[in-house]
Amino acid sequence: MRRIDQSLERQKRQRCLATTTTGVAAAGAAEVPPAAGGSPQPGPAAAAAGSATGLPSEDAAPVSEAWRAAADEKALLWEALDSGSDDEAAGKLQALRRRFPANPHFPLAEGRLAARRGNADGARALFTAAVALAEASGPRDASVVLHAWATFEGDRGRLQEARALLRRAVAADPRHAAAHCSLGRLAEAHGDVPAAAAHYSAALAAEPKHAPSLQALALLAARQGRFAKAREIFQRALGDLPDNAPLYAAWGNMEWKLGRYNAARKVFVRGHDECLPHAPLLAAHARMEAQRRHLSEARKLFRAALQVDPTHTRSLLGLGQLEARSGNTGAALQLYRQGLQAHPSSPHLLSSLAHLHAQLRDEPAARDTWLQLVAHEPSNGHACHALGSLEQQQGRLEAAEKWYRQGCDSADTKGALLCFEGLAELLAFQGKQHAARVTFRQGSKRARSSARFWRQWATFEKRAGDLDRSAELFGAASRADPRDDRTWLQWGLLERRRGRPAAAERCFERGVKAAPRNPYLWQVYGVLLFQQGRVEEARQVLRQGVAANPANPQLCMEWALAEEAAGNLEDALLIFQQGASVQEPHAPLLAAWGGLARRMGRHDLAARIEGLLEGAQDGARLRGPA
Repeated sequence: MRRIDQSLERQKRQRCLATTTTGVAAAGAAEVPPAAGGSPQPGPAAAAAGSATGLPSEDAAPVSEAWRAAADEKALLWEALDSGSDDEAAGKLQALRRRFPANPHFPLAEGRLAARRGNADGARALFTAAVALAEASGPRDASVVLHAWATFEGDRGRLQEARALLRRAVAADPRHAAAHCSLGRLAEAHGDVPAAAAHYSAALAAEPKHAPSLQALALLAARQGRFAKAREIFQRALGDLPDNAPLYAAWGNMEWKLGRYNAARKVFVRGHDECLPHAPLLAAHARMEAQRRHLSEARKLFRAALQVDPTHTRSLLGLGQLEARSGNTGAALQLYRQGLQAHPSSPHLLSSLAHLHAQLRDEPAARDTWLQLVAHEPSNGHACHALGSLEQQQGRLEAAEKWYRQGCDSADTKGALLCFEGLAELLAFQGKQHAARVTFRQGSKRARSSARFWRQWATFEKRAGDLDRSAELFGAASRADPRDDRTWLQWGLLERRRGRPAAAERCFERGVKAAPRNPYLWQVYGVLLFQQGRVEEARQVLRQGVAANPANPQLCMEWALAEEAAGNLEDALLIFQQGASVQEPHAPLLAAWGGLARRMGRHDLAARIEGLLEGAQDGARLRGPA
């Protein structure tokens, strides 16, 4: 119990210094400048950065005055950061800067605080001052401060500035693993895999057990399709670092994205067993269970994460979204508001709250929440896209275009791509085809354009009649995300329309491998084979599809019709019966089943099926149009 309490207290303190990692990896709050021999180097700057070694034990050599001074300054730093409010912390840090003018870690902490409060200019001025002091203090101090400044710039989408600062950091101290790792992440974000691998290797040469670099190297191998290599790196890393929770979370997420639920669950459970309670690891496991519809298990894990850290954003978000999808909108609202009390400008919490208001058809509240978000982040892509969509729905096209264009400048690639997409489709709706195409082209230049973006552009070109160009863009979408089932489905349908059945078949085949639980992919794949007279292959495909989606009536109907065409009438009847066992009656399946029963002379069965069909049709009439 004492170990857990100490861990929670340490997490509380380090959250005060932590920064987000959108652009580059966060500078560790406890990075310590090593001496030439690798041991911690005493001194005010090192201590204020948060020495991992702490003070010497009582039976060690006598404590020097330098160590005492370092301890005092470190304790004062933690005391300031543990103040009750940001204003109090800022006041104490300003006083400490005046009292210890040579210590770079006080302006560094104040700069991080200014960044968190949205004062970018003030943060840059403080980082500049911290760098000047750190360069006089020593190479590791200089590297640590430059890395923190680079993180700040990367989080704001200023990647060139971040890269320049990181290069200065590794030039100041080539043994600074975190700076090498951050350079690797930047290189990887721009698609330069060899450079990324070289930076991660340099980080590990400097610090062989640097967990973020080991994790990054494993995930880089996974993105290249070298999954066995990725697992080998994770396994080796955890052999050296058996209680490193982020490694378990990354490995578990990798297995889950590959569709290996059992393997992912084993990794998560192993992490819970080996590590102290860790909110991000618990939340990652909870998100997987929620996607598997294991809602009670997901709730349990999210709540455990919130016991570890009541302000953990991902857990508040995840549990709130789970409750919202379950219809518990009151609980979801309470969770989002709880999170916003701790993180008033959190874009994810504000975004989820706005979506929930929209789900509740409270458009004014949704609009107000989106506007709160853009007040904090004027170019937030998700908020600008939502506001643009609201304006477009109201017919205010000029206002919609203004919001979309504002969001195109977002530092967040996903949000920016949504706005490029919305703007292009708005322009196309207005008949401005060339301008729409130019907008899609501009969006495609963003690093790591998403499969969805390429797919939307491909759909635009298909509507415009350029089917060859559309096929090229679907190919780009498949390369952006080979597991995107919508890409394979829409590309296959395009190739079928172009009269290229072999190309369509390849798309459908790739699609069912990527997403075996997409029933429509199996259906169009089986129908395509059936239309070519390949009845036995069609039956096999549809049989596999029903095995993966046993409760899908449309897929059952297609398989039953294929068996009927092959003369397997009894089998067809049984398959129709399986498809009719779902809760919601499926009128086309009932009609086909009844017709087959009557043709086979099973008049009693046909009459019962026709009664079910009549009931289904009456129910549909009572429900009215959807």
